Amino acid sequence: EAVRRVRAKIEAGLNDSVKDKRRTSVDAMAVDIASTEDPRAGEKFFGDIERACTEYKSLEIEYDSVSSGLGVRLVDPYFLVFRASAFYFVAWCHRRKDFRTFRVDRIREVRVSDQRFTRRKGVSVKSYFEGSWQLYTGEPIEVKVRFTGQAARVVTLGKHHPTEWIERQKDGSVH
Repeated sequence: EAVRRVRAKIEAGLNDSVKDKRRTSVDAMAVDIASTEDPRAGEKFFGDIERACTEYKSLEIEYDSVSSGLGVRLVDPYFLVFRASAFYFVAWCHRRKDFRTFRVDRIREVRVSDQRFTRRKGVSVKSYFEGSWQLYTGEPIEVKVRFTGQAARVVTLGKHHPTEWIERQKDGSVH
């Protein structure tokens, strides 16, 4: 059900010419949302999280954190996002007194609270992930990587991060 709603939202955002082409061409386009998560694990909570985001209601979650293990948290959810092959939501965590990113399929239980929260200004998907690498935030680290062969060509075909720069070498490799 949750995946069907996400696909419907994606389709609703398509422009009219693309929608017309989808109606007249059977296999013209496919939306393939490849995921690394177990689809059953988070699906039952997706609707509650979405409702809490739109109604500004706090959530009490039992969450299995990679770094701290299983625990109960009170969070104020701001938005759901699909990044790095899984669904996540960003919320103010009352325990950590900071924003945190929670992977939906790591939730074990959810209870929508009657407690409403006031959203902090200036927090959006764009601002939250600005400067990040997929989901990972923190202090920037300069990394130099050398690509050769086909990998070098692939790297030069698109921008993968706003701060990246590519230096072509005489041997065809790129740094």
